[in-house]
Amino acid sequence: MSADTLALLAAYAGGPDVPLQGHIVADFNRIIQSGPLYTPARFTGVTLSDETLYVLGHNPTGIDLVRLNRIE
Repeated sequence: MSADTLALLAAYAGGPDVPLQGHIVADFNRIIQSGPLYTPARFTGVTLSDETLYVLGHNPTGIDLVRLNRIE
């Protein structure tokens, strides 16, 4: 999370907070676009779906990487 987001989270007092929501969305978008969330160590013991395995097997980039990072 960015320093701005962390500061907004520290000051959060509950209820709707549009600036905080915007910062969180921007941070998550940056994270899912920056590289794969998947690493074998991070997902030890997790059974991945056939779709996830297929996408992982094709070394995704760009929109395919974002799609991989969003697969449930």
